[in-house]
Amino acid sequence: MELAFKAKVAAYVFVGALAGSAPVAAADLSGGSLKDGGWSAGQSAVGPCYLRADAGHAWSQDPNSQFAGNFDPAMGAQALKDVWFAEAGVGCGSGSRGLRGDVTFGIRESADFRGDYTAPGPVLGELRADITTYTTMFNGYYDFGNMNGMVPYVGAGIGVAYHHMGDVTSDVVPGALPGDDKVSFAWALMAGFGYQLTDRAILDVGYRYIDLGSAQSGNAGGTRLEVDDMRAHEIKIGLRYHLGSSPVPLK
Repeated sequence: MELAFKAKVAAYVFVGALAGSAPVAAADLSGGSLKDGGWSAGQSAVGPCYLRADAGHAWSQDPNSQFAGNFDPAMGAQALKDVWFAEAGVGCGSGSRGLRGDVTFGIRESADFRGDYTAPGPVLGELRADITTYTTMFNGYYDFGNMNGMVPYVGAGIGVAYHHMGDVTSDVVPGALPGDDKVSFAWALMAGFGYQLTDRAILDVGYRYIDLGSAQSGNAGGTRLEVDDMRAHEIKIGLRYHLGSSPVPLK
């Protein structure tokens, strides 16, 4: 959790540093400032490629956990804690209207998993484990064009999630299961808007629904815990900072 917290702080610092490094004068693309009607048609003064940094909050949905192997207790109520996350990446676009793509790398705060189960006896118990997740996502967007200084977009992404599950503990079975790592397929759907802050910096505010696949514990006595359907609704805010000087047509 300490590593995730440091990553989140670093992302905020990076966003602030990029914003501070951009010109503080009013944004001006092809001679027209935002207050004079937004982005004008013509050429921008910067290149189509950008660096980005984002931070956000994920509201985790209840997962679908199960045991695999010889020991198969019934699973009851289960939940993953809501977490913070930070991401950074690089991408390119075609202007304020059209296709855009980027690749992002993220780290998520350790999510506390808790699940009720029925042990042999029967005995009611609770399982607990921390799951730390790292992501690599390849994202595609469609920007709808300037609308009074804002550029709304929709997007989708696919990638991989690397999950590290710590040791699984139980209030009725001491030392239940060891931790383990798993790489899982991930996908996402997105919507949001960009707002031009300066000639190079764009504020990005977005919503994302993400499915991070599944995590698992290690094997003990022929049994392991699988936590599947790790999904979340997310709100994130970040900065896209454009590079280079190749002109980009604005539509």
